[in-house]
Amino acid sequence: MGPQASCELYRLINLISIQEFHATKNSDFPHVLINSIPVSDLISDTQKRDDTVRLVNKGAQALCRAGATDLMLACNTMHAFSDEITKNVKCRFHSMIDIVIRALKKKKIRKALILSTRTTIKTNLYQDALDKAGIGYCLPEKKLLDISVRNILKFISGKFTPDDERKYIQLVIKEAKKHPDIDTILLACTEMPLIVSKIIPNYNKISSLEETARAACNLYFNSAVCKGAKAFK
Repeated sequence: MGPQASCELYRLINLISIQEFHATKNSDFPHVLINSIPVSDLISDTQKRDDTVRLVNKGAQALCRAGATDLMLACNTMHAFSDEITKNVKCRFHSMIDIVIRALKKKKIRKALILSTRTTIKTNLYQDALDKAGIGYCLPEKKLLDISVRNILKFISGKFTPDDERKYIQLVIKEAKKHPDIDTILLACTEMPLIVSKIIPNYNKISSLEETARAACNLYFNSAVCKGAKAFK
């Protein structure tokens, strides 16, 4: 969720498998099941929350029945409802929020500007986790948040252009400069790494999608499945 973010997560899993775990042939890559569920998004409001959560819960259960052992959710916003989504789900669930916080701590990030959906901001998903970890953050002002949501929806519909990206990055830099202690732009929506694909000068860029892909690879390549495999010694 959404389909482009799920596709990018799978691409990153394969890329990281090659670059960091030296995968060279088909049998080297992780066994991945993807369930892309056509539900109503909760990017801006949660009016269809109950139906969406119920369908994603059913989708998670279906993955477990298909043989999945570990579950990751390629959408930050849906983590606000992770307890309900994982109810009666037998797979081990790995929170994208926890994964990102661990990455921020490892990289010694001081303060981040959070770019995400309106619902992610409203539910304090990252604010609470960052407070607990002792990492500083700034929330986008209303104008930037509104533009972020519009760009996410434009990207999902295939209407986002390179010029849209250029203008958006300029706005992000302008806002970050209002806070001299910001050292990182946190892409806390899984469409954001696709919207902000370029380097942002003078700032670290942390992608929730990339960190989740890396966590999935670490989980797989350090599992018993890969023990003794020559390519990963």
